[in-house]
Amino acid sequence: MYNLKNDVGEKKNLITSNPTLVAKLKVIMKPSKTLPENKEFDWSDIEK
Repeated sequence: MYNLKNDVGEKKNLITSNPTLVAKLKVIMKPSKTLPENKEFDWSDIEK
């Protein structure tokens, strides 16, 4: 997660400094996630 207005080179990842926002974004984004049709690209077990 980057502040593209102030860090266009994506040098500073803001995930660790914004855990509450990251948690909210995960809740918002989870329903839109789908598994790939090709099982070779199914990496869903990595996130656990």
